[in-house]
Amino acid sequence: MSCLRKRLVVTRATRLTLISRGRTQATKLAGFSSDQPLLEGDAQVAAGIGRTLRRVDRLLSAPEQSARETAAAIGTASEIRPAFRDLAYGRWQDKTLADIAASEPDALGLWISDPAAAPHGGEPVTQLFERVAQWMAQNLTAGGHTVVVTHPIVIKAAVLTSLDAPASALWKLDVELLSATDLRSDGRRWILRSLGK
Repeated sequence: MSCLRKRLVVTRATRLTLISRGRTQATKLAGFSSDQPLLEGDAQVAAGIGRTLRRVDRLLSAPEQSARETAAAIGTASEIRPAFRDLAYGRWQDKTLADIAASEPDALGLWISDPAAAPHGGEPVTQLFERVAQWMAQNLTAGGHTVVVTHPIVIKAAVLTSLDAPASALWKLDVELLSATDLRSDGRRWILRSLGK
């Protein structure tokens, strides 16, 4: 086998489509809870997204109910991957952003300004980046098309990881619910193809 042919085998293209899960009651209220059912109508929207996907080799999902229901609506059996779970919000879980801003404004400010901080007692943003980056590194040469249904904050971490951007840039990105973000790997690095279309 020639050197060029060997190289082509090793660097087989890998496509990663990250789909943001649908809306929940908590997202309507700007709350920190994703382990809720989808709002009415979002399963139909997810099914429409599923019909636009070409050749899906693997469908993975975050463990929370909203992600699992979105994946089920896409139409193929999915496998749960803890690497794509939502950020653990500690004592802020099931609270709204407005409630936290009113009761703990300094803690909220610290959390937004310092990705290593976890004033809520949960997971710092830097840990989210580490687990997402670890999965991406392990699957750099997976080949084929992997679709992952997860949460906007996890998709932002994946995008920023692909760009070698710092975790502090997290709040400068917006990922719409029920949008698809496309990354590609040539076996050496991840490249952002499209964000939230």
